Amino acid sequence: LWNVSCIDNPGTLSISATRNFTIGDSPPNITLVTASNIYTTTGNITLIYNATDNNGFSITRLILNGLINATNATSVLNGQLNNFTIISLLEGRYNWTVNGTDTGGLNDTETERIFFVDLNNPNVSLNLPANNTISNSSSVNFNFTVIDTMDTSLTCSISAQEKSDLNFAATYGSLTNRLITGFTDGFKEWNVTCIDDSSRVGFSGFRYVNITEPPTLTLNTANN
Repeated sequence: LWNVSCIDNPGTLSISATRNFTIGDSPPNITLVTASNIYTTTGNITLIYNATDNNGFSITRLILNGLINATNATSVLNGQLNNFTIISLLEGRYNWTVNGTDTGGLNDTETERIFFVDLNNPNVSLNLPANNTISNSSSVNFNFTVIDTMDTSLTCSISAQEKSDLNFAATYGSLTNRLITGFTDGFKEWNVTCIDDSSRVGFSGFRYVNITEPPTLTLNTANN
């Protein structure tokens, strides 16, 4: 209800008619703050969101893979950052969002985002050359296979003493072959390292290859 009162200099009071207005309840606004497509390597994650409403909130809910996973344990901070913390998640891909209901019963749900739980390092197996192989060439083909529980493409590097082949893509489960040239003679220790999207690192064992390239002779004096 509202009206207007006015008093003039002699002190005469005049009051307007009284009118009324209603403030309609607006639906809340939920904004997810934690970025999409992030990784956790522990199984624990804190998901941050902002909840804003013109009156306030009665409840917010974390929706994980389409199901209610948790509700707010403390009062929702209106217009500020709030969060849900989840622990001991299994490895895999998760969809998440937040649903909020205000004191008037109106609600809002933000568009889903994704996060990944990666609990295992890549597994790298050396195929060729076999350990202690003798190579009569200073150029060697190195072959390996990488397996990962989350990624189909990993970043790998081969280290072989004075030579290396760094940061190339290797496909999950495939035979990856890389040619390295220009070795000097002698035993060369080599291994492969691969990194997945969550920055987990897989190390192969070490192998040795013995480079014994024979010399090349060229006759310079013409024949006859």
